This record gives sequence, structure tokens and C-alpha cells, in this order.
Amino acid sequence: MKETPPDIQRLRVLALSETGFVFDPRTGHSYNVNAVGIMMLEGLKAGLSQEEICSNVRKSFKTGDAEIEEDLSAFLRILKEHGLTDTRGADSPKESVL
Repeated sequence: MKETPPDIQRLRVLALSETGFVFDPRTGHSYNVNAVGIMMLEGLKAGLSQEEICSNVRKSFKTGDAEIEEDLSAFLRILKEHGLTDTRGADSPKESVL
């Protein structure tokens, strides 16, 4: 997996509950993520590499490498689309499922 680290500064301010509720205090937007999304978001906020995140997910969910890598790539795209890893996304919805 080619690793392009996201801008995690925006991710670090997100509030994340153990049930998957994500709140961005800067915009007031809220999101929901599943258990895999929680693990991926926690890893990104902690500054883990994509390989480390994939390894953690693999250990917890016993799934294949290709599927995890695809899921993480899709998750990173969604974060970017919602403006959570760069300055775009001002038009993102107030509540959404990531």
C-alpha cells in the first residue's frame, strides 16, 4: 500500500465516542462510523501509518489485507470529501455516515 499521510491536524480535534459518534467542534458537523471506522480514525488521530492501522484492523477483525487496504483507502477519501483532512468540504452535511 502506498502511504500518503493525511493532514491529521484536523482529525485530532474530532470528538469520537466508543459508539462511533464523531463530532467536529469547528464546524458543528457530526458523523457516525462503525467499529472498523472507529479503529481507523483512532489510528489516524494517533499518527499511525496506514500499514499500522491495517495491521491493527486485521488483528481485531480477522479479515484479508486487500479488503482492509481498500476500506482504509475509501475511508481516507470520505474524510477528504467531508473536509476532515484538508480545507475543502465546507458544503458537507451537518450529519452523515462516514
